[in-house]
Amino acid sequence: MYFSKKKLEYIFIFVIFFFSFFVNFYSGRLGIFPIDSFSFFDTGYNILNGKHPVKDYWAFSGIVIDYLQAFFFKLFGVSWNSYLIHSSFCNFIISILFFNFLNKNNLNIYFSFIYSLSLSILSYPVSGTPFSYQHSLIFSLGSIFLFLLGDKFKAKKYWFFLPLFFTLGFFSNQTPSAYITLTLIFFILYIFFFKKETYFFFSFFLGSIFSFFIFFWFLYLIDFQIINFFYQNFYYLLLMNTRPFHRLFYHHILDYTHYYFLVLKVQLK
Repeated sequence: MYFSKKKLEYIFIFVIFFFSFFVNFYSGRLGIFPIDSFSFFDTGYNILNGKHPVKDYWAFSGIVIDYLQAFFFKLFGVSWNSYLIHSSFCNFIISILFFNFLNKNNLNIYFSFIYSLSLSILSYPVSGTPFSYQHSLIFSLGSIFLFLLGDKFKAKKYWFFLPLFFTLGFFSNQTPSAYITLTLIFFILYIFFFKKETYFFFSFFLGSIFSFFIFFWFLYLIDFQIINFFYQNFYYLLLMNTRPFHRLFYHHILDYTHYYFLVLKVQLK
């Protein structure tokens, strides 16, 4: 029986969904890591009970995964299965993004299908349960796909969503998203200043404004204190990830910044 390429795409997307979802669901039920496996189960449950990261307790990683888990708990109830549905759905997302990326680049559709299934085995099943590094990696890979597709096809829609993937990746986990984002920004600046291509600028700028608006609107709704958010997502990470020789320099700079935010906070009151 002959299938057109469009029909094959639909069939492969269905198979990718089924396979990527259940291979991770199976992996997540094989066992647990006593600390890591339960990390975002607790935070998602806390959010449902009105206790928010940063605001009510220290957020040791990005907050995106916490609120996504709360969303899945809200939809499917608080259970281990709901926990695994979250990570399994994310495994499907990265698999289908990869399939779409390969397909858009005119790779043989059968190869695209096989490579996507292979990625679904290597991606989220490593942890099985929701984990900040995996979320950050998914959004970071998604940003790479968007950048490459946007540059190749000169399509503005890819450039619009690129800043959103930057933001979601960084606030899932700063590693590896910060490194990938800075690398892509370097290439974006190269395209803009040296290749003199400006077709994407307005879409990228609108996407950046949209991402910042969503971010600060969210902070406003949750009533986060910006100084606490700054401490937990930037200050602490810089102190932990700099060598002793540089630590003193960062300490003085960040203490001055802390003082500035405190003064600004008093003035706003």
